[in-house]
Amino acid sequence: MNIQIRFGVPENQRVEVAKILYDTFEDKFRIFFRNRSKFIAFASNCLRDDRTLVAFKDGVTVGAAGLEWEGKNFLDASFQQTVEVYGLGALRVGLLDILFLFTKPAKNELLIDSLAVSEDERGKGIGSKLLGSVIEYARSNGFDRIRLEVVETNHNARRLYERIGFTEFKVQKIPYPFSRLIGFGSVTEMIYRL
Repeated sequence: MNIQIRFGVPENQRVEVAKILYDTFEDKFRIFFRNRSKFIAFASNCLRDDRTLVAFKDGVTVGAAGLEWEGKNFLDASFQQTVEVYGLGALRVGLLDILFLFTKPAKNELLIDSLAVSEDERGKGIGSKLLGSVIEYARSNGFDRIRLEVVETNHNARRLYERIGFTEFKVQKIPYPFSRLIGFGSVTEMIYRL
């Protein structure tokens, strides 16, 4: 298996990365974005090359990690751009941001905002390779730690993060009725210290 991981999304792979992101987080995205095609078109145009690590298997996109630091996210879209695409439905996206205000990275902290692997390639080590590349990047660029969040229902992801060396930092409870709306009641923040 020939896996390559690098920053930047080739123009002909932007839609594929957006599809992998949507399909990985479909349960959450469907509530806020509702329309898969619209999200894919929107996200594929907003991906930042300097904050998106992409995994390729034999030249085909099989995964991605979206990173955030210093106030810049891997999706480069303003609230106004989001409103232009989603209209008043953008308020759902704003609500998501308000619910997860605790996700903003601290100084010298790199946040893994999204880690996604195509369904056919899960369990084959691609997530581990993406995490290894993130750790290598963070180390070589002077970050003190890496943080990510995992929902209570994603046991496989949590086991992967623990195996790599992430430890539980804090648990954020999602208040009712939002917990019912999004399908999970808590998010665990995990830290990898460099």
